[in-house]
Amino acid sequence: MMKKEAIKFFVQPNSSITKIDGLYNGMIRVKINSQPQKGKANKYLIEFLSKKLDIPKSNIKIIRGEFSKIKDIEIKDIKKDLILQKLLNF
Repeated sequence: MMKKEAIKFFVQPNSSITKIDGLYNGMIRVKINSQPQKGKANKYLIEFLSKKLDIPKSNIKIIRGEFSKIKDIEIKDIKKDLILQKLLNF
């Protein structure tokens, strides 16, 4: 079993499109085309990351910052370098 990786994200809701927008202060910046109401943006973020990383949504969990733009997201069963490669094209 692979270990879990926690990665910092800076999430900007209410964006015109959903996309990875590079790095911001050492965090992965994600623009989300969803409003931050009743967990909508968090749910949308998890769905988006699931598709980008080609892993089940159940492997992605917000462990810190549920109501903040800065989030620590735990991603299971995929290595951190592969996460960065898929999200940032490293």
